[in-house]
Amino acid sequence: MKEKQYKMKEVLGILKKEYKGITASALRFWEEKGLVNPSEKTLGHHRRYNEEDLNIIRFIKDLSNFGYSLNQIVEEVLSVKNKIQSGRIDKMKPELYSTTYVAKIVLHHRSRKRLAMRLRLYLDMDESAKYIPTYERSILEKRIKDNTLGSFIEEMDELEITKPKKMEGRFLYSSCDEVILETLTYILEEEKDFFDRCQKFIETVQYLYEEIGPTARFAPGPLMSLDLSTYKALLYNLIQERFSYEENEKKKKKKKRKSNELSRFNCKDS
Repeated sequence: MKEKQYKMKEVLGILKKEYKGITASALRFWEEKGLVNPSEKTLGHHRRYNEEDLNIIRFIKDLSNFGYSLNQIVEEVLSVKNKIQSGRIDKMKPELYSTTYVAKIVLHHRSRKRLAMRLRLYLDMDESAKYIPTYERSILEKRIKDNTLGSFIEEMDELEITKPKKMEGRFLYSSCDEVILETLTYILEEEKDFFDRCQKFIETVQYLYEEIGPTARFAPGPLMSLDLSTYKALLYNLIQERFSYEENEKKKKKKKRKSNELSRFNCKDS
């Protein structure tokens, strides 16, 4: 059975019942920007739209109503189309343009903005301040509760991805831990099984650090446009940076201990 095709006038008639402000010029503009591509064009160059085209238009309109810029809308629509082309999803199903899905995307962008802000603050810190434990577990749990499992932070502690210090019965985390958790939650939003591979990931980071030593640090750029692989590289560098700091601290303590021992020895001789 041939898929139903709609003329532009029919599309406007359907969608005007659902949304305000949908016009023929808006459809042509979105087509010009590569957002909407009519499934067919007749010999007379009349556009014909199918159900999937209508769903994409709904998706664009929902994002627009949430206050997304044109560039952000282009990014999200292309992301969905890439998922369809790669076979990760079959077609533009209703749940992909629903208000719930759009709300999730909004949260996703907010978490990305929050991470960008945290990272900028982190990079501006004095090195020693990055590792001073100042954040209680309850504060971090509140920040990431919408994105992860309840036991998430505790499991990250067990894997030693985060390294809290217990002080007066409270678990306190450093700014480094905070940014690591923010980065990891972003990755988990896109790649759910990464959580199960975290142990292997941390072992790999430790091995590479011990065998190769510190590599080039992550260079902060336009963080709103980073892809998943770049966030993994960021996570790698943050964990590696903490290894480096911990190792330097151990060396300082060892040097100080030797210096104290030498001082005591010299005192006895005198």
